[in-house]
Formats: sequence, structure tokens, C-alpha cells
Amino acid sequence: MRDCPSLSLALKRGQRQRYAAFIAAEGIHSCTRQTMMGGEHLRTTHYMAWRGISHMGLGNPPSMREYWAPGARFGYAVMDSVHVYWFATVNHALLQMGSQTACSWVHAQSIGSTCAHRRHAAHLAVVAWLRCDFEIPAKGSDWRGTDFFGGTLVNTITLIVAIVLLSGVLMVRVNKQLGFPALISFVAIGAVFAAFDPGVYETVTPTIAKDLSYLALAFILFEGGLHTSLRRVKRAFAPSISLATVGVIVSAAILTGLAYACLHISFTAAALFGVAASSTDAASVFSVLGGTALRRRLVDVMELESGTNDPMAFFLTTTIIQWQTLTHSSVTHALWYTFVLFLLQMGVGFFVGLLTGQFGAYMNRRIGLETGGMYPALTLGLALLSFALAQLLYGSGFLAVYVTSVVMSNKRIEHRYSILRFHEGLAWVMHILMFVVLGLFLVPRDLVYLALPGVGLALGALFLARPAAVWVSTIGMGFSHRERAFMAWAGLRGAAPIVLILSAVEAQVTGYIVLIEVVFFVVIASTLVQGMTVNWVAEKFDLLDPTPAESILDLISITRENAVILPVGIAETSDLVDKRLVDINFPENTLCYGIVRGDQVVVPRGSTKLRSGDHLLILSDSRHIQNLKHLFHNEQVGSPSMLP
Repeated sequence: MRDCPSLSLALKRGQRQRYAAFIAAEGIHSCTRQTMMGGEHLRTTHYMAWRGISHMGLGNPPSMREYWAPGARFGYAVMDSVHVYWFATVNHALLQMGSQTACSWVHAQSIGSTCAHRRHAAHLAVVAWLRCDFEIPAKGSDWRGTDFFGGTLVNTITLIVAIVLLSGVLMVRVNKQLGFPALISFVAIGAVFAAFDPGVYETVTPTIAKDLSYLALAFILFEGGLHTSLRRVKRAFAPSISLATVGVIVSAAILTGLAYACLHISFTAAALFGVAASSTDAASVFSVLGGTALRRRLVDVMELESGTNDPMAFFLTTTIIQWQTLTHSSVTHALWYTFVLFLLQMGVGFFVGLLTGQFGAYMNRRIGLETGGMYPALTLGLALLSFALAQLLYGSGFLAVYVTSVVMSNKRIEHRYSILRFHEGLAWVMHILMFVVLGLFLVPRDLVYLALPGVGLALGALFLARPAAVWVSTIGMGFSHRERAFMAWAGLRGAAPIVLILSAVEAQVTGYIVLIEVVFFVVIASTLVQGMTVNWVAEKFDLLDPTPAESILDLISITRENAVILPVGIAETSDLVDKRLVDINFPENTLCYGIVRGDQVVVPRGSTKLRSGDHLLILSDSRHIQNLKHLFHNEQVGSPSMLP
């Protein structure tokens, strides 16, 4: 910011100038220094600068349609001299404010009085000067560690995170009663924050948002892999991998063509949109299909596909962005580069995930932590390790983290259910984060202009691209027409398209400013239309399994919310030694479901006799805790814990 003349001048004089005015001066000055460069990127920069100024209360930017030539729908036109002159005049007005101690409306009107655009620009500059509430401290003081609420920046961020999380939890409860997807509300929360705190654009830049979204998606994939069985992977491997590779390519090709025709953006931007909108979301698919009595084969195929198509989509996104640097290379060289990059990313990601999963399972069994609460921290560290290590080795971090969790979930690990519940909660928090970030980058005004093509592309993704991808990638695999139609309908989009499109925003691909809004329409349409009708479609297609295999622990957790587990150790001098379980007067609804005897676990029966040193696992109602403690008053009674 010190490169801005107005700020430098003000700091030399020791003046405490207003924050937004200097941000405006810096942003517009950077634009006007490149006024003569021209080109689409410059027009995009100008428009993005005015979008930020609009949010800071400095006035309304020119409408998006003013930047598009009449008759060319959503196509960028050459910026005319009037717009360039307008930006230059705003910069000039702010420079005037930086060098004077007072500025009046009369002075503003006198600047460029022969041009209406210049007078309007001067007015905006004075409004920025008079109405801004945020100030920059004088020269020599450190203003970067403070915020605009009087405390530290950390406290403000903590408060914002708390509000977002509490609002998200309340939205989940309210929307469940209304039958409305909660994820839509998270987008609204982000949009509200962006409207009331314009400074969020200075904090959450596209680069920061992309990096955070990568970690969020990694945690979501890790949680999905913890629920994946290798036996089910073998059964669903071929169709799932076909959907995750061939299906993504087919869907991306169709959506690329539609976006290129409807939006008139560059082919690179259209291709990035096509890839992003082709990736199904693991958490959305797991959450929707996990609560249905769907045929087991369909569930296995779709869950494995949703976990493996993200690495493929990320690879395609990276390839498309990097192809821009291969402008002087031959087609053969570009294809060879793509092939080598694919092998590198997938190979490194797979082996890093495999080794990290084996290492993590071994550590889980051997480390012997004193408290069970540390085991989720162990798996959290392993997830970060596999993701970061694969990325550093030019592999796919998403594939690595998914393979790590799949390997660990199919090994014998301690405190499995505590780990599962922790990562389920973490995945929900990451999902909230992703949709809030999407809301932060949305501009309601642009949504209005992009509503028609956005809805059209969303319908194309639902009714054309996804069905074609499923039909092509499952040829000859034994699926009926109803099963293939259901797989086409159940390909939900969620956090993954948001993550992928942020890569295009960060890279500033030509035409990227419309991608966020268009992806918003695709994600919202998928969440609303598909998410709310998946069960209904499965029932209409007669794809429900009449005998669903439910987990007994999940059933107990749902039907008996007050159930607890009480550990009891039998002492050497106990009266219960050599006593049969059937002879112990347990309270009502109480069961001894396990006995740990040395290094073995004994399945108890009524005739099982207790020995000294046995550790009993008692399942009972929380209301009987005191009765059980009285019954085992001479024994070593541990702390009761809720069911996992």
C-alpha cells in the first residue's frame, strides 16, 4: 500500500487517513497505471476493483452489462475511453484528498466539471472521504495486529468463527424441520458476512480461500474413507473407477461445450467450469445414501466413485491451468506432459496413502495412549501428513488422504468409534466452511445477470452431462436401466466444485469472474433438486433393499440416547469371584456385553463365572448408574461413557 501516492503523502504528514479511501486509491491507482495495456485481463481487473469498492460503501460500480458489448451475450467487450477516463478521474480525486486537509462537495464538483462521468467520480471520492469509519494509524505504529472492533484481530476472527458455527448448527436444526437442505443456509451466512464486513475481501483472498478449501476437502475425503470397506471396494471397483475417470471426462466435455456456447467466455474458463461441475461431492453422497435402504451394490459404487473422482477432477483442473504455459509446445508434447503428470499424481498419491495408512494403523495399535481422546488427534495428524507429503512430492494429496483412511478403516484399530464420530463432526465443520466461503465470493447483483445461463447450465449438468457420463462409463457392467438412471440422478454436487473453481479464480483465468456465480447455480440446483428427491426416486425405481443391514451400535445410538457403558474391574477379594453372571442382580435394561480377561475378550453368557482381574463392560441406562455403583461398591468402577 505504500506504493500509493495518496497514502505515502498522508503518512509523511502524519495524518490518520480513512481506511477505505486508501484502499480505493491503491486499487484504482494500480489499474490506471496499466490503462494503456488494454486486454481482457485489464477489464477483469477493473471490474473486480469496482466490485470491491461497491462493497466498501464507496458507491455502485458500473453494471456488468456495461462491460459486455450489446448483442454479445456475456462476452467481454473492449473497454471504451469513457470508462478508462472514469477510473483515472477517481484516482485523481483521491490523490487530491491525500494532499489536502479538507475537501468539500464544491471542490469535488469543480474537478472535471465538463464531464458528467468525472463529476460522478469526484462525488464518489468525497463520499469515501466523509463516510468511511475505519482509519489507518499514523506512520510508525503497527496497525496490522488490530481490527475495527477495538480488540485484536484474533479475537475478531474467533468471534466470526463462533457466530458462523452456531448459526450453522441452528440452521441444520431448523432446515431439518422444514425439509430444506442446510447447506443452502451456509451460503446465505457467507453472503451476509460479505455484505456487512467488506474487509473480508482483504482477509479471505482467492489464494487463502483455495488453500483452506483444499484442506477442508481433504478432511471430508478422509472421513468418507473411514466408512469404506475393502470387501465392498473390490465388488464396486470397476464401475466406480470408470465413473471417476471416463465419467468425469465425458461430463466435463459436455459442460465445457455448453459453457462456451452460453457464456462466450474463453475455452480455458469453460473447461475449468466443466471439470468442476462434473465432480460429485463425497460428503453429500455419504450423508444422503447412508440413511437410505438402497441396494448395497449401488451404495458401494456411488460412495467409492465420490471418493475417487475428486483426485481426477483436481488433476484435470491443474492440467488445464498449466496448459496455458505450453502455448509454444506441440500437441504431442502437451499430451505427453499430461500423461506423465497423471501417472505422477495418481501413483505418488496412491503409494503415499498406502504407506501412511499402514503406518497409522500400526501406530494406533502400538502407541498405547493413556486417554482415548488422543486417538482422533493421531488420525488428524495422519490425514495432514498424507495430504502434505503427497503434495510436496507432486502427487495427489486428495487421493493420498482417501487411501490412508481406507487402509486404516480396514485394519484393527483402537477406539474406532471415537475416531469415526470425531471425523464426522470435523467433516461437517469443513462442509460449513466451504459453503460459507462460496457465499463470501458471491455478488447478488451478478447472480441476477447470470440467472438465466446459470440455471440453464445447472439443468444441463443434471439432465444431460451426468446421465451421459453414467451411461457411457457403465456399458457392459450389468446395471439395469433403472439402476443407471438412479446413479445419474444421485450424483450430488457439493464442496468439491467450490474447491476446484477457486483454483481458476486464484489463477485469474480469462473470464473467471463469472465462474463462481455459475458454479453456485449448479451446486444449489443439485442440493435442492437431487438432495431432496433421492429417496423418492429410489422408491419409485424399486431399488430399496427390504432387509437393510444396519449397524447394531448405530441402532442403539438412535433408539437409546441415554445408554451408557460402565467399566467394572473385579478385585481379588471380591464376593463376585467364581459367581455366575446370571446370579448377579443387575438392574432393569442392563447387560454385560463383554469381559476383558488378560489379553483376551470373553463373550459373556449367563453361565460365565467371574474371575479376579476381570474387567466387565456393562451396558445400561444412565438412570441406573447409581444402582450399579451400589451393586459393585467393592469393585473398581470406572467413569461411565456414552455410546459411540
